[in-house]
Amino acid sequence: MRRSWHRSAGAATVAGLMTLGISGCTTEQEAPDYPDVRWVGAAPTGSLERDPWVGAVRTELAAEAVARNRNDFSIPELAASATSSYVDRESADAVQTLRNHGSTTLVPGPLPFAPTEVEVGYRDQGEDFAAVRGCVAGNWSMDPGESLGDMSGFGREYRLERDHAGSIRVASVSGLPGLGCDTVGPLPVAVFDPVPEPSGVTDSGDLVRPDGTRDAPRRG
Repeated sequence: MRRSWHRSAGAATVAGLMTLGISGCTTEQEAPDYPDVRWVGAAPTGSLERDPWVGAVRTELAAEAVARNRNDFSIPELAASATSSYVDRESADAVQTLRNHGSTTLVPGPLPFAPTEVEVGYRDQGEDFAAVRGCVAGNWSMDPGESLGDMSGFGREYRLERDHAGSIRVASVSGLPGLGCDTVGPLPVAVFDPVPEPSGVTDSGDLVRPDGTRDAPRRG
């Protein structure tokens, strides 16, 4: 399965996604292949983009978007890029969304993110912990009636940890309202290929937990 980041042929991809109408639902079937992720326009560059902690955030953002689109939080790509407690929290949020709305927001790709700072050993935790700060999109949806026109960013901090094998995972996130994202510039955008389809899940009991069961996610 390919998980590499590719450069898109142009912004027409996102323009098409903005107007895409989603209808119908999928039936129970074998899980689709993990999608490619393609940049719209030029891929982001710079020293922060070469930082492994930033790379880990981008990997997790892609895996989390796939999991949310499918309502399946047991995918191995998410387990490899986020801690089990973080995956449980995210799946609990998805369960609550289903209970409240009977559907989930379909997103065209990873949440747009522009890093501004990496702090290794934040809060004196040592070199196996880091905080990656940056700006994320406030509106990111393919749902009918939604628009991607407002890509205003807001501040967010991703806290990550590295295990004894060298694998880096997102452990928690928090908002950073004072980051000043209005000066960061356009957020880099990437989309999934193939274009994602609705999961068809409308009942929270059908969401797949990290351990593969169909039930409310674990707590604590």
